[in-house]
Amino acid sequence: MIRNRRRYSWTEELDSLLERGYRAGLTERRTAIDRIESITGWPRQACWDRARKLGFSQGSNARRWSASEESILLRYAGSRSVHLLALQLERTEKSIREKLARMRIGSRQGVSARVTDGHTKSELAQFLGRSPLTIQRWIDSGYLRAKHEGRQRQDDSLRITDEDFRSFWKKRPWEVPFRTLSRDGLEWFFSVMIDIPMNEVRGDPLARAERRRNKQRIAEGEDEQEMTDPDLSN
Repeated sequence: MIRNRRRYSWTEELDSLLERGYRAGLTERRTAIDRIESITGWPRQACWDRARKLGFSQGSNARRWSASEESILLRYAGSRSVHLLALQLERTEKSIREKLARMRIGSRQGVSARVTDGHTKSELAQFLGRSPLTIQRWIDSGYLRAKHEGRQRQDDSLRITDEDFRSFWKKRPWEVPFRTLSRDGLEWFFSVMIDIPMNEVRGDPLARAERRRNKQRIAEGEDEQEMTDPDLSN
């Protein structure tokens, strides 16, 4: 006869108590398990299993998650891959997945790591400090590419990928001046645009100045050659 394994309903408070105990050392770990056992009546094995599932038992020197790291996870989970999040936070992909699994949003535990391709008009508008109507105008004008996920435009089913936004900004940088972006908007913007050399941007003043200097150096070199060329003096 096969016995069904008992399931335990862990709460955020119990997880936090268990994590603090494991991070603090052996004595505090035992105290935390004793406390959970007295509160719930569960066997100690339930605490050990939970600690292994959440990654607490991999060593007491494990790096703790900061509030800013948790904020980044909540902000970008679903729009960035686990691999990119791991690179950004300098953690392992396993650590990212385990943290997402034990994070809570309201009464729901666990944050999906599945990437949804692109941003909605509302999300992009919030990052850029613009209205969804402005985003739609860019799309209708053919400046910004987007794709539908569904048939209802009013449901904000259009999605814009990072690559599509990069292509848009490279051609029309004046549409998104830096001074209009909030701190969160700037953080998102640079995370998307960091791989674009500034001299590839149409209308970039630094690129124009560099081209002027190159032309001037070439012209000066030609003038100097004309003055020193012996064939020209004969």
